[in-house]
Order: sequence, then structure tokens, then C-alpha cells
Amino acid sequence: MKEYNGFVHLLDEAISDNINKKFFLNDVQFEYNEVRNDEKVVVYYKGTIGILDEWSRLKFRAKDRKAIKDALATFKKIRWLRQYPAHVVEDDIFNQKYFKQ
Repeated sequence: MKEYNGFVHLLDEAISDNINKKFFLNDVQFEYNEVRNDEKVVVYYKGTIGILDEWSRLKFRAKDRKAIKDALATFKKIRWLRQYPAHVVEDDIFNQKYFKQ
């Protein structure tokens, strides 16, 4: 499990850390505002994968966006797989399921 989680973490870094936000600077906003129930405005920052997703929808015109959607879905899945192990400490276990994943 430790090796699998380490691989997922490294793969996530290789994807998201190599997306240069400056490339999108003139096309996509990096933050957005939300108004809470108490009417205070909260500023949220978009992640690199979200920025890439938004930019691709703005800039790519294709009859079939399936390949783009699939690539972004894979990036998001890798990010999701990294989330839990990145924030908890677990005992290492052996399980064949990690080889299949």
C-alpha cells in the first residue's frame, strides 16, 4: 500500500506540478468568489487541473471532446486517489489489489 500510495502521489505531482499556471494567465481566472449564507464573500483558488479544464473548454473546439474529457477525468481521478493517503498516516499493508490498481 505504501508503494502504491507513493506512486499515486508522485504521478499526481508529475501531472499537476508541471502545469504552468502562467500559460493560462490571460485566458482563465485563477480564483472565484462565493457568497456565504452570512453574506460574506469567500475567495477560492482554482487548482491547476481545474484551470486546465476551464481553458480547454474555452480554447478547444472539437466535434468530439471525448479524448479531452477522458484525459481530464484521469487527472482528476489521480488527484482523488492521492487525497486520502496524503492526509492520514496508515500502517503499511500487503494486498494484491494494489498490483491490479
